[in-house]
Amino acid sequence: MRHQSLLLIIVLLVAGCATLPTAPVPTTTPPAPAATIAPPSSSATELTLVELWTPDGLNPAYTVVDEREGSCFAGALKAQRPDAWRCSYEEADASISQLLDPCLENPNDAQSPLACLAADGRGVILLTLTEPLPREFANLPQHETLPLALTLDNGDVCDLTTGATITVDIAGQAQRVNYFCQSGGVLIGEPDDVEAIWTILYSAAPRGAGEILTLGIAGATIFRGDTANVGWSSGRDASAALQRVLPDRRPGFTRLVFDFGDGGVPDYEIGYVNEPVIDEAGSPVALDGAFKLRVWFLYPTVDSPAYPGERRVAIAPENNVNETVLARDGDGSHFWYMGLDSMSGFVVRRTDDGRQLFLDIYDPEPQLAARPVLGVGSAGEGVRALSDRLIAAGYLDAPPANDAFNEAVRQAVVAFETDGGLIPDGVVGPDVWAALERSQPPPRAGTSARAMTTAKRLPAFNQAANSVTPAGNIEVFVRSGPGLDFAPVGSLLPGQSAEVIGQQPGSSPTTSWWQVCCLAEQSGWVRADVVNVTGAAEAVATAPPPPPPGADGIRPSARPSQTAEGAPILYFTFDDGPSTGSTEAVAALMAENGGRGTFFEIGRQVDWTPAIAAAVAAGHSVQNHTYNHASLDTLTRPDFFGEVERTQTAILRATGRLPTCLRPPYGATDGTTFQMADELGLDVVLWTVDTQDWRLPGVEAIVNHILSHAAPGAVILMHDGGGDRSQTIEALRIVLPQLRAQGYVFEALCG
Repeated sequence: MRHQSLLLIIVLLVAGCATLPTAPVPTTTPPAPAATIAPPSSSATELTLVELWTPDGLNPAYTVVDEREGSCFAGALKAQRPDAWRCSYEEADASISQLLDPCLENPNDAQSPLACLAADGRGVILLTLTEPLPREFANLPQHETLPLALTLDNGDVCDLTTGATITVDIAGQAQRVNYFCQSGGVLIGEPDDVEAIWTILYSAAPRGAGEILTLGIAGATIFRGDTANVGWSSGRDASAALQRVLPDRRPGFTRLVFDFGDGGVPDYEIGYVNEPVIDEAGSPVALDGAFKLRVWFLYPTVDSPAYPGERRVAIAPENNVNETVLARDGDGSHFWYMGLDSMSGFVVRRTDDGRQLFLDIYDPEPQLAARPVLGVGSAGEGVRALSDRLIAAGYLDAPPANDAFNEAVRQAVVAFETDGGLIPDGVVGPDVWAALERSQPPPRAGTSARAMTTAKRLPAFNQAANSVTPAGNIEVFVRSGPGLDFAPVGSLLPGQSAEVIGQQPGSSPTTSWWQVCCLAEQSGWVRADVVNVTGAAEAVATAPPPPPPGADGIRPSARPSQTAEGAPILYFTFDDGPSTGSTEAVAALMAENGGRGTFFEIGRQVDWTPAIAAAVAAGHSVQNHTYNHASLDTLTRPDFFGEVERTQTAILRATGRLPTCLRPPYGATDGTTFQMADELGLDVVLWTVDTQDWRLPGVEAIVNHILSHAAPGAVILMHDGGGDRSQTIEALRIVLPQLRAQGYVFEALCG
């Protein structure tokens, strides 16, 4: 689980940095009078690190300056992270709306108000939501957020803008104005943070029309970073060779530079993992640290060039990062692991020339560094924090009396350790705290790998020697047989493991399956290409496949255009829900007109309002629209499976039914979308009639568009979430009776 804590100030003091030059940079804009530049006021950039939540709630060091009610309409522009939002509230007379950006979610309490950073950067406005967050407009995790504010060496203070589109021509390239300064000047482009004192391009003229100078940055207010996984795809068949790995210790954070030279940085995935560190032969690799941060470089279509340098890179002993190890090299991948003493936020950045990847790992937060080792007999605030997390994760029903580590807490810890593949000793050390930080609420009873803790175990090989874990931050379905047509019987969450007891080889990883033990008194099967295997595969016997699935496992057939009696069929589909009020209204209108709709729902919205999803599923078809409304044509293979399978699980938890169809957000597909959906047993469903109701064109326009395009077998796209849907609801109220009078019936797709 991610954690976000609040304001910590770290001063970067690095001696020996020369004063940076202030020579003008050529520009095609007419020069204005040069700014008066004061001498540099510091020899290093001072960082103010901002995160608005601690594991125990809002940091009391941050002053709550106001409390409001309002709503959010998009991902934050000042923080490119999925838990940050752009929101607003109305003043008392409702004549003025105040904009708040960024507002961050409380990772430990979904019902908590958002914490919005006040304009002065030192206060917080608590925003109670009047409607669910628009998850379809959330940011994807990028870890490349610009600083919120910069203080220059000339004393000017500049704030990150959230909407300017002013550009300045610098050496033939258009660079955006990203900061407006109190003096009336602007900052152009992004800070250069390669040296101890950062620099940026500055113009004293309001639109950057004056002389362009390179100034030093005395102070920067930035987010500490996140602990969520992040990935990037180059969109090309990279063949770059990793030339060197350079550690760079700075007060406050450790920087690791991965230098790929002219070939450029390839695809990568970076995140905390709970998996064995093994080499190419499957042998364990020693790693100093209680936490593991993995950097996985991927070469989609070529073998990765061998790394010529040392495979183990030591870091100075006072650092949070102890060492960096290249564990596996080849087969299209480099697997680097960082050993850390505690889980810390990190930021990832590629240099402008594409040659290098910077991984900045910030020093541990005091709240995490001070986490105590707990066991039977412990008591106090540490046990209270532990019980709160166990309750949130579904392992403990109520806090213990007097905040004492009693037998109920010990049993909950053992169950959590067992599910996470940890040593089930009932002692809470750094590994358990780290796993709790990453944990999610468990699935509905009977569908999770938690059943492994109490289910009858089958005679098998030792789990430590032969086990599987999800390959990345994804949830992996465990199926009743070795094929996508077999129904899921449970799932493995990130960090969980299952014992391997058999295999069903195939011609490729996507057609090979591992048999694992045990869920709900039975074994199950996982696809080989979405798990990592520990142990000797050749020691596992080939298991006989079970009989083929029955009717429940059959994929949906092509949609008919008319009923058996000859009545024409229309398929009304609704995207971006469930949304309080509008989803129920749409479902009710379909039912009142004797029809069933198909609701393509966003997984995070389902997790937010599971009761609405369950109510809709009682009379309609609820299907998959990804977890974060992600554009599937931009995702790596693991991220694709994570988006889709996580939504499968969310809908299964809420409704008890597993979707059989997937609608890509924006209708965005590429050559792999249909293939990967097919591997998951899902049909990709688009549409034939787009009402454009999300544009709010007016009720009459929506009605006329539907009536003029209605035809037997048409699939009509509308929206029940993502904003104001009053026009959609009113249009349905008018058009459904008219279509019904024309003889149409309204059927659901995908079951």
